Amino acid sequence: MNSSIYRFKHLLIGALATFSVMAGAVTAMDASSSTTSSPSVVQAVNSKGELIGIPTPMGKGTVESVATIMARESGAPVLLQETEADADINYSPYADRVRAQNPASAFVSTWPIPDKSHGPAKSVSPKVPQTAGINFTAATLDDSGSVPPDTMGAIGPQQFIAFVNGRIRSFNKTTGVVDGAINTSGDNFFASVRSAGTSDPRIRFDRLTHRWFVVMIDVGAPNRVLVAVSNGPLITAQSSFTFFQFAQDQAPPLGNPGCLMDYPSIGIDANAIYVGGNLFNNGNAACPAGFQGAVAFVIQKSSVLGVGPIVVSAFRGLSGPAPFTDPAQGDSVTPQGVDNDDPAATDGFFVADSNNFAGILNLRRVSNPGGTPTLSADIPITVPNNNVPIKVDHLGNNHPGSTFNGNLDGNDTRPIQSRIVNGSIYTSQGVACDNTGVSTGTASDNRDGVRFYQIGSLDTSPTLIQAGTIFDPAATNPLFYTYGSIAVSGQGHAALSFTSVGVTSYANGAMTGRLSSDPAGFTNTPVTVTAATVPYNPTFDLGTTRARRWGDYSAISIDPDDNMTLWGVSEYTDSTSNGGGWGVKVTQLLAPAPATPSSASPSFAVQGSVVNVTINGTSVAGTGFYDPGTGFPKHISASVSGSNVSVLSATYSNAQSVQLSLSVGNSAATGPRNILIKNPDGQSATGVGIFTVNAGACPLADVTPASIPNGQVGDSYNQAFAVSGGSGTYTFSSSGTLPGGTSLSAAGVLSGTLTVNGVFNFSIVASNGSCNVVRAYTVAVKTNSLAVVSGTPQSALANAAFPSPLVAVVTDSDGNPVSGVPVTFSAPNSGASGTFPGASLTAIANTNGIGVASSPVFTANATLGTYVVTASISGPAAPVSYNLSNVAPLIVTNLNDSGPGSLRQTLIDVGSGGGVAFQIGLTGTITLTTGQLAINKSVSIFGPGARVITVSGNNAARVFTIGAATVSISGLTVSNGSAASGAGIQINGGTVSLTDMSIVNNVALSGSLGGGIDNESGGVVTILRCTIANNSVAGTNSSSRGGGIENQGTSMTITNSTVTGNTVGGGKGGALRNGGGATFTSINTTFTNNAATTATGAGGNLSVLNGAVNLSNTIVAGGTATTHPDLDGAFVSQDYNLLQSFAGATITGTTTNNITGVSPNLAALANNGGQTDTQLPNVGSPVIDKGGAGVNADQRGISRPFDDPSITNATGGNGSDIGAVELQSTDVIFRDGFEGP
Repeated sequence: MNSSIYRFKHLLIGALATFSVMAGAVTAMDASSSTTSSPSVVQAVNSKGELIGIPTPMGKGTVESVATIMARESGAPVLLQETEADADINYSPYADRVRAQNPASAFVSTWPIPDKSHGPAKSVSPKVPQTAGINFTAATLDDSGSVPPDTMGAIGPQQFIAFVNGRIRSFNKTTGVVDGAINTSGDNFFASVRSAGTSDPRIRFDRLTHRWFVVMIDVGAPNRVLVAVSNGPLITAQSSFTFFQFAQDQAPPLGNPGCLMDYPSIGIDANAIYVGGNLFNNGNAACPAGFQGAVAFVIQKSSVLGVGPIVVSAFRGLSGPAPFTDPAQGDSVTPQGVDNDDPAATDGFFVADSNNFAGILNLRRVSNPGGTPTLSADIPITVPNNNVPIKVDHLGNNHPGSTFNGNLDGNDTRPIQSRIVNGSIYTSQGVACDNTGVSTGTASDNRDGVRFYQIGSLDTSPTLIQAGTIFDPAATNPLFYTYGSIAVSGQGHAALSFTSVGVTSYANGAMTGRLSSDPAGFTNTPVTVTAATVPYNPTFDLGTTRARRWGDYSAISIDPDDNMTLWGVSEYTDSTSNGGGWGVKVTQLLAPAPATPSSASPSFAVQGSVVNVTINGTSVAGTGFYDPGTGFPKHISASVSGSNVSVLSATYSNAQSVQLSLSVGNSAATGPRNILIKNPDGQSATGVGIFTVNAGACPLADVTPASIPNGQVGDSYNQAFAVSGGSGTYTFSSSGTLPGGTSLSAAGVLSGTLTVNGVFNFSIVASNGSCNVVRAYTVAVKTNSLAVVSGTPQSALANAAFPSPLVAVVTDSDGNPVSGVPVTFSAPNSGASGTFPGASLTAIANTNGIGVASSPVFTANATLGTYVVTASISGPAAPVSYNLSNVAPLIVTNLNDSGPGSLRQTLIDVGSGGGVAFQIGLTGTITLTTGQLAINKSVSIFGPGARVITVSGNNAARVFTIGAATVSISGLTVSNGSAASGAGIQINGGTVSLTDMSIVNNVALSGSLGGGIDNESGGVVTILRCTIANNSVAGTNSSSRGGGIENQGTSMTITNSTVTGNTVGGGKGGALRNGGGATFTSINTTFTNNAATTATGAGGNLSVLNGAVNLSNTIVAGGTATTHPDLDGAFVSQDYNLLQSFAGATITGTTTNNITGVSPNLAALANNGGQTDTQLPNVGSPVIDKGGAGVNADQRGISRPFDDPSITNATGGNGSDIGAVELQSTDVIFRDGFEGP
């Protein structure tokens, strides 16, 4: 709301606080999240003194397309209207008093203090770090209607999206022209979830998920926190946003009833969204008058990547007063969430101002932010003294004689924007200072400056690394620099965006920055990026009783394409608005150019050769080579002048060195060549004549072999080179970079122990004294790692086999699967344990084509207890663990719905971690007459077989609902369930294994999700040897999804299973609908004859809204839908699939051995042996022997492969069949009138 704890609420033009957008407008969500009280919950504190979060689902999201939002946009003119919040919120918690001085804080403008032991410090003039690119106006007062704008925007892959109070608008990032995708008010944008007018927009593009995240508040009392998440990186009319909301006082622990949470921040990392703010009374009598402390919310990022529900943990009492006794109540106000795009990040942070002390910033560390987060107490960081900025006089001020003289509000010392780059937090704030940049706290502080900070050692004891102040040193009539934000590129160069204004200057947008090599704390002289020609004297904000509103912040973001280019957003006075209103300017800031290529090593190559060349560059004023690494679409590249010399690869080494692999054609002209190096941002530099093409390689001679093997870290490497043809004795040398740990002898032997991960490009040069023979090589040295896929945790009855194999995956250091790696599974040699076939404590399984190894059957011994089985591979990779338990179960003795001996009562009686089995000989159907079976504790259910016991929902209730527990169910049929979602089984956050089950004939209600299975809220599900058939979502509601399966939890892996005959009415995904950012992996599974039955249906078999869907050795065929009968959306092929129709699908990954456009020729679903029904391939089926090395048994438990020698295997395959069933010789007896082979 921009007024926040320090200032008046923003002014509004038009009926900002009106809830209805226009006639027929979307109404707010039901008020349950803001009016329904929950039981009061006290926030616990752990042994470290950290607050323990209470992750709480706060309601599902509302999905709206951009086209729908824009269709609702009102074109009615706006009228000037000023609204103010209650006077209680007009002031900072420390506005009426001087904060105490931190005695450790230094009165300096930079940190560290310059060393004066060798005389006076020398004057330093840093280089200009960036140059301006395109520059455009994002919004003005006239098309926004709000004061102040709350200057905000972010850069994405193709667009810049500006979001100020009253206007969100997208621009083409190349031209700076409005692209027409979205251009509407904040009220209209959030119409589906707000309860009052909106304020304080924050927007980020998240590189890790390729989505836009928007946070805002409405200004009710209590108010709502509003969150929007796009469904992809490019915003068009066809794009959509999912909108969420929660009332600030309803996120447990409940507190601050009726208060308004103001000035919401946003920080995003791999795990969470961090929102902080300050609390005030806004007219609700339940909230005491005045400042009510600070609050922080940690939102599970995974919970908002689909339709939710959004999961929120609140942390209250960050500064007093607080609504309950809080041991961690502290000194933090205006907590600012910290951005971090490191995919490996484990901790999150808030940066906050100090409520009580000048010279302090406070950090709060968030541990386990994606799960149950904990929030540390204040971590105080001593900084140079930082007194609150003063009001800003300005050129053309028309009210100099009033109480506040018509001055602009200069903000206060709250952090503006915070981000982690290369392990440090960078943030900024405003300060009052003198003409040396020192914030003295006296009358000599007669101007405002922007202070920036770098805080390091985040994993241990956070410490200030450097600080600097941007200020005008003029003795009189200085410029004021206000509302400054900072961003740092991957190169380490920084830029700051702010407003420059004073009695000699109208308000202008301004920028400055520093190179990574500049002295600590120094920045370049600011430059303006606008040329304002009018004063800021809006008629509705005279600045007579208070300062005129400005700010409340600025923004600067890093280009997700190159990690180099920065995009700043700053406020200035616009001549076209209201006789001199505000405008917001976007400025592209280009990084320094590449280093100038100055030499090449080797500096020549002969015609007809391939050579690896090191290009050395000369850096001046920050120029340098750069590559952002993995995860970015743009990379360093090179070219060579003239023809017949091509660049095979360009590899970044450091800012002054690039490795090139060059191919020199036989007809390449001899003589010098220029080499151009282009950085990812498109800027280039040329080395003139630094490389020469020479005539004549050694005639008829060549270095052998033509290629050499890759290796693994820790391997011993030994490769001999020779020369074929030619004459004389050759001496060998190399150019480029040899694999780490190896060396080349003069006799041509490359040997050593591989020590370094990476790709190494080098050339072997053989010389006989008269000519050279050169061949280029590339060796990839990888480090294999081992991870668990499934099989943990699980339980088995004593002396019985575990229901699921132990499955591991081996990947290299680039994340690619590695085949043919032996994985050793090892069980304990005493106590509770088990054995592999042959009564062995160990078993070895090789990884298949997708890097997966599955153990053979593992059988529990007679000793009860919990233990660990490990899996390991050779080399430095750490082993992984499987947590297994041998249990003595409670026994189900009858088929009753309830009462002693019933399944329901046994589930109630069994302890957490225990098992449930069935009396031998018990057979039939358990019909549920008193509702679903709810499982909210860890338990294993061992059914006697899906053909033996059925659990029926009686067409009136869901069969199983599973909460946040570890649950395994095997050997049962689940049927005739009826519920709003997940009629057969609904999973809400649990880790669930379903093995040897039939899930059939369950019906979810119209408009709901998952007829057979619905995986929600972070559920991790493994399905093995199951049949999911003839389930449905009823009706014709277009919101219906997933006739067989709805997957929008965390992940689902289905192996050796059959999914057939399922239907969805009105929506998408007859067999499966994947969303919520979830991962779905299918291995040797058959999806056939599923349907999306109405005119709007798509994806008869599989439909993907978002997330990752991986297919390996999988059949998808025979689907029915109006559009996209089999596949709808984006899929990743891991090869060896049969995809009958891929119209409407985007297929990436490995597709070499996929079969497309044909029927799999399968028999009908039938009992072909095993515990569940399957579909056998008919004789002549195209899936026979065309699979890769997938799993070692089929859905029936029969071994794979059965390789028919008369059928040619797929390239790289092992003769197994694609899909769930392996056709055996006994299967084909009498099928064609003859015995099988």
